[in-house]
Amino acid sequence: MTKLIFDFKTTPFFFVRHGETDDNRNQLVMGQLDKPLNDHGIAQAHAAAQTLVNLGVRLIYSSPLERALTTAQIIGESIGAPVQAMPGLMERQYGLYQGRERSKRIAGNLPKPDGVESWWDFTQRTRSTLESIQGQPPILVVAHNGTYKAIIGDQNARAPNAKPLQLMPPKTDNADWSILPVGV
Repeated sequence: MTKLIFDFKTTPFFFVRHGETDDNRNQLVMGQLDKPLNDHGIAQAHAAAQTLVNLGVRLIYSSPLERALTTAQIIGESIGAPVQAMPGLMERQYGLYQGRERSKRIAGNLPKPDGVESWWDFTQRTRSTLESIQGQPPILVVAHNGTYKAIIGDQNARAPNAKPLQLMPPKTDNADWSILPVGV
């Protein structure tokens, strides 16, 4: 029997955005600020774990930022899967916009002030990290809304907090990712 190895470009995987933080609730840009889950976010992580419990996830890869890593650890403990932190899965660096209201964040491909990671660089970092993953599927990635946007290549996409999704890579270069909610 052939051992399946994860390939980001062809293998479906599960994705969970971290649970809610106070900054999420207050509509603030977190970027790479290291913020904890609030009580609601912890409850969301436990609910996500219950949704994923029977799906056979073997490995969990997580952003090392506290909000994502805590979510991953709660899920991992519940489903019996190890968690590996990967710095390349961190949220986009928003420099001076971090901690500000989301409405004040820079948009699209406008010139970026110093300290703000470009959309191109962020997308390349995220995808390169996912291409480096080794392991037998199914896997779970726990990260951020920005990470989700970079994976599917859509700056306007929105992943809900701690709602498991199954992401299926495009079958051709010009196709879109298929995204299915899990446990609905």
